[in-house]
Amino acid sequence: MYIIMDIFIAILLISAIGYGIMLNRRIMALRRDQKSLEKLAINFQTATKRAEASIGKLKLTAQKSADIMNNGTEKAVGISDDLNFLIDRGQKLADHLEGCVRSTERNEVNKLPRFPKNTVTSDSLDKNNIKASDIHDYENINKHKDLGSLITNIKEKQVTKSDVELEFIKALRSAS
Repeated sequence: MYIIMDIFIAILLISAIGYGIMLNRRIMALRRDQKSLEKLAINFQTATKRAEASIGKLKLTAQKSADIMNNGTEKAVGISDDLNFLIDRGQKLADHLEGCVRSTERNEVNKLPRFPKNTVTSDSLDKNNIKASDIHDYENINKHKDLGSLITNIKEKQVTKSDVELEFIKALRSAS
């Protein structure tokens, strides 16, 4: 009976050795996979850190871009308001200037002496402080019906800048 038991124990030992070899192979495969898994975990951790750093940089860049755009928008709104103000002011100055010019023209025409037709003479020119050199159209002096139209024509050609015109020019220069 000892022999049967010895055989039985030998069979059990052989099967245990076979099972041990099989377990050893699986453990070795697990260790290989564990090393791959560790490498994968390390790579994943590195990628996560890079992504977090990139997100932080992206947020910072987005904030800077938003600040720049807000500043640009605020400046553009300010410039737009200034331009609208200058346009309104320029329009008012132009209207005022036009009114002054029309008023001055009316006053100048009313101040001109009235002479009968065809009375343009050198004496009448001297009385109105107009020199013959002021008459650009001296050869065609007789085409004017009276001295008033001649004087008006001469004065239109001798336009001088009024105070309003000078103020308008100053305003335009200071705006630019």
